[in-house]
Amino acid sequence: MKIATVEGFHLAAPLRRPEGNALGFRSTREALLLRLTTDSGVSGWGEAGPAPHGTSAYLNQVIAPALIGRDAQAIGPIWHDLMKRRGYDRQGVAVMAISAVDVALHDLVAQARGLSVAEMLGGALRTTHFAYASGPYLVQGEDPYAGFLDEIQGFIDAGFRAIKPRVGGANRATVQFVQDLRRHLGDGIALMIDLNGGYAPPDAEALLADLADVRLIWAEEPVALDDLSGNARVARTASTPIATGESLSTVQAFRALMEQTGVSIIQPDLTVCGGYTGMQHVVGLARAYNVPVIPHVWGSLVGFRAALQMIAVLPDYPNRRAETYPWVELDCAQNPFMALQGTVSPDVHGHIGLPDGKGLGLEFLVPEHLSPWLAKSWRVC
Repeated sequence: MKIATVEGFHLAAPLRRPEGNALGFRSTREALLLRLTTDSGVSGWGEAGPAPHGTSAYLNQVIAPALIGRDAQAIGPIWHDLMKRRGYDRQGVAVMAISAVDVALHDLVAQARGLSVAEMLGGALRTTHFAYASGPYLVQGEDPYAGFLDEIQGFIDAGFRAIKPRVGGANRATVQFVQDLRRHLGDGIALMIDLNGGYAPPDAEALLADLADVRLIWAEEPVALDDLSGNARVARTASTPIATGESLSTVQAFRALMEQTGVSIIQPDLTVCGGYTGMQHVVGLARAYNVPVIPHVWGSLVGFRAALQMIAVLPDYPNRRAETYPWVELDCAQNPFMALQGTVSPDVHGHIGLPDGKGLGLEFLVPEHLSPWLAKSWRVC
């Protein structure tokens, strides 16, 4: 079963209105999907992390030619070979590209074997995941939280029992919003906040001190991820658990994060940290440090379905709520790439089930489904 064709699809969709976080605003949503097809006609889908322009070029010009003719079942040897080809790009674009390849290979091989990816990884520990709504995002204007309470009520009405809004801007306004939100939600809904690494350590410390009585499940990326001393400072002083790690690419980077910061939760992203192969290295390391893993999920339906399969094989971690970790993040922003097979939403208990089907459960997906948002595509054979 040799790899015969490698295809890349750069998707772009204008947003109805700009949406933002503590770092800034965007007006376009993008994604990069990869499809591998073998000489026997079996195809697998993968997704690369959120840097589509550079990652697409690297996949097209460096990785794709090296894949043609390789045995698709040799997932491990291919992963190690591609990691050795990174050169000076030890983190970032190169590993995002490798992530897409690794996910696509798992999808492809699992289908050929008549298995789901979770089954191929050893078997699912659970068939449903407790889901949290990732959003809302900041709005432009005098009040960055305008309309948030109504939007969050919509999430709750849709079945979510955990919410993670973006926060940013002046601490006073953020404290008031989060306190108002906690009163609105009551104690039955789990609440987290995402700071997107947009705060300096003293400002993050002050904000979390003011929110100490809000009963946050975690505060995500209070400071820049590569500021290890800043993360250590905030993790040491905050009573709220600190979660971070979504943009780290290697197990070595996660080792430094866990050894030097004392954060409570790590959040590797399957499309950034080397796909299933890289993620399993990170999960094993986290087990050694007894740190819960709650993967970051942000992209298209391909990345989401891939994450569901990975989360299904992660061990349980207790927390202050009845719903044990790991939870699954469902992006509730403007994202047409999540609607490739209808709307994704939780059940009445706030859970999302594993999809039916083999591989990632994406047998329905063909390139023609992507045409409304296709900015650029390429094919190597």
